Parts: sequence; C-alpha cells; structure tokens
Amino acid sequence: MMPRFLLAITTQLILFCVPAMAPAQDAPDAPQSARRGGRRGGPPAPMTIEVFKLKYAVCYEIRDVLNNSIHDAKCSFDERTNSVIYAGSAASVQEAQRLVEALDVPADETSEEEVFMVRLKHRDAEDVARQIATTLAGSDIRVSADSALATVIMQGPRAAISGAQRIVSQLDSAPTTVNLELAFFHADINDDGTDAIIPPDLAEVAKELKRFGGLELLGRMSTIAVEGEKFQIQGAIAGDVDVATQVEGVLAGTVGDAIKIRLNARLKMESSGGGGEQGKTERRSRRPVFEIETAVTTEPGAYVVLGSAPTGWGPGESAILVLHIRPKTVGTPRP
Repeated sequence: MMPRFLLAITTQLILFCVPAMAPAQDAPDAPQSARRGGRRGGPPAPMTIEVFKLKYAVCYEIRDVLNNSIHDAKCSFDERTNSVIYAGSAASVQEAQRLVEALDVPADETSEEEVFMVRLKHRDAEDVARQIATTLAGSDIRVSADSALATVIMQGPRAAISGAQRIVSQLDSAPTTVNLELAFFHADINDDGTDAIIPPDLAEVAKELKRFGGLELLGRMSTIAVEGEKFQIQGAIAGDVDVATQVEGVLAGTVGDAIKIRLNARLKMESSGGGGEQGKTERRSRRPVFEIETAVTTEPGAYVVLGSAPTGWGPGESAILVLHIRPKTVGTPRP
C-alpha cells in the first residue's frame, strides 16, 4: 500500500504540469484550408443589391435572362413597378447593368403584331375588307369583316397596320349621291322647220344635236343614284311618239371630281303616225327598239349623248338618248 504522502505529491505534480503544456504548432507547409477547419477560400464577398427599373422590357423576362446569364445572380422582380431586384457581387452588378441596358429597348415596330378594329360609318365592311386585302396583297396583314357590327378587323405588324388604317379612312368616305336624268329626243334630218320647244336647260345640248335634224323632246325621266348601289328608271312617255323605257345601272364610283356610271338602257318606241291613214298604219307597225350598254365617266353638271339609233319610220329619223348628271351631294352616315 502506497503511503498517503506520496499519492498527494503525485497528484500535485500532474495538476501542475497540465497548464504548462504548449499548444501544438501547425506544420509550416500545411494547406490553408486544413488550418481553417476545411473551408475553402476566404470569407464570402459582400453582396450588392441593385434595382433596375425597366422602361420597355418585361420585368420577369429580364429576371430570367439575368439568372441564366450570370452564375451568382439572385434576381427577383416587382411587377407593379416593372423592376428587377438584383443581388450579386459588385463585379456582377456591372455585367447585369450592361445586359439590362442592351435588353431594355423599344420593341421593333416592324415585327410586333397588333390587332386593330375599325367601325365604319359609311361603307359596307365586307367591301372595304375586300378592297384592303386586294390593295395590300402580298403583305403580312390579315383582314376580315364583321358585317353585323360594320367593322373591319386587321391583324399584322404594327407599321403595316398604321398604313392600312389610312386606307380604311380613305375608303370609308360618305357615298356620293347624284341625280341622274335621261332626256329622250326624236330627230328628223328631213325636217327643216322650226324645232319644238326646248327647255332652257337643254338648249346647249340641243345645239349639239342639230346635226341629226329637227329636234323634238319626247320626255325626261330621273332618279337618285347612290355610289355602289344599283338604280333603275322605268316608265313610259306618251305623245306623238310613245316611249317605253327601262334603264338599269350602277354608280360605280368617283374619279377625282368625275362620276363613273355603268348603265343598260332599253327603249321601245311607237309612233302615232302621220301623213294620212296609210302613213299612220305604216309607222305604227314599226316599233323600233333602241338598246345600249355603256360606261360613262363625266363631270357633274355635264350632258352626255349616250347614243342614237334610226327609228326605221323614215329615212333620217332617229332617237337620241342624253344623260344629265346633276351636282353630287354627300350621303348620310351609317347610324
């Protein structure tokens, strides 16, 4: 058994030696990572936060581009202000700035698609859509019409749509309305007597018709013609020469101030006769038909001789049809 005084000395020596132990020294060539408990590199670089407020681009699209292009980027966006919130190193912020400046630019107007609808005031939507499609054939514009709403619908590049809008404005003008009057004359080259009474407004055109002989105004008929719509004149004129007439046509449009009209006229004439009973019978047995189909472009207010044809009643007798277009007026807008 160990003496008690020796045990006490031994314990005291041990306690005295523990504080005196020196810490172990790192080996001179020990790697830095080993000395720092296995962590690589120094402390993390400080993060820089930058807010990019966009003018033209969409915030979430730019957010995606930055996240995919810069390896340490942490981006979010604020749709209310159309901004991108960027977090990254100071060096990467500069790179993000360059990307944002390159991407946040106005859209290319030549390629951006746009849908535009125009409600017409005067013209038929299908007619206008057809004319636009013909005029812009080969372009990227697609045109359709909604007749119930009197609307033309166009879809295509913004720049092209702008040009098409101007065409629609030109086409959707108030339709031209004119008063058409037809005057029917009977001329006889063998009649060297005094002409029948000619109204003052037909005096000038009567002078031009004198080359056909003595003139007699058989009668006049009139109607209103609206641009793009068909018109019809039908009736009879009674007198020494009875005339049954049927005229159909359309006011095709305008060329500057001129009016363009297409028409088909058919006149059936019957004479009450003259020169005794035998002459009356012969003339009544001949019922000439005068037909003409033509297109006329003329200024409002002008008189146009549409045509003449022999009556067959006697040598030198003819029927003459004259068209008078009264000054045009503007149509009523679509409700």
